[in-house]
Amino acid sequence: MGWKSIDFDWGSIAARICITAIFLGAGVSKITSFSETVDFVKDHLPPVLAPYASFVTLSAAAMELGGGLGLLLGVYIRLSATILIMFLLPVTFLVHYNVGNRVELIMFLKNLSIIGCLYFIRNLPLTREGTSSQSTNASSVNRSSKVKRS
Repeated sequence: MGWKSIDFDWGSIAARICITAIFLGAGVSKITSFSETVDFVKDHLPPVLAPYASFVTLSAAAMELGGGLGLLLGVYIRLSATILIMFLLPVTFLVHYNVGNRVELIMFLKNLSIIGCLYFIRNLPLTREGTSSQSTNASSVNRSSKVKRS
C-alpha cells in the first residue's frame, strides 16, 4: 500500500478525532456558509487581497478538510499536519491579531496550542504498511546477525 501511517491503537484514534474535529467542522462550515465566510474573510484580508476572498475561503476549506481527513484516517500524517500548520499560521496572525480583545486573545492562544500539537504530531515516528518501528529494527538486527554468522 505504501501509505505513511501511524500504528493502530485506540489512543491514537481518540487523539486524531479530537484534533481533527475542529478542522473538519470548520471546513464544512466554510462550504455550507460560503457567502458569509467570504464576507468575513474580506474584512480580515489586506485590501490588496480582498478581491481574492472567495479563492482564499475555498483554499482554507480545502486545507482544513484535506488535512483533517488525512490526520483522522491516519494517512500522510506529516503532510496533513504540515498543511494544517501552513493554514493556521497566517490565520492566527491575520485574523486573531487583536489580542487586546479577550475573545481574540483566546482564539490566538488556541491556534498557537493547535500549531504546537500539529508540530508534535508531524514529528512522531511513522511506520510503513502497519509495521512498527520496533519490529522493523528487530528484524533488521536479526538479518544482520544472520549475515554475520554465514
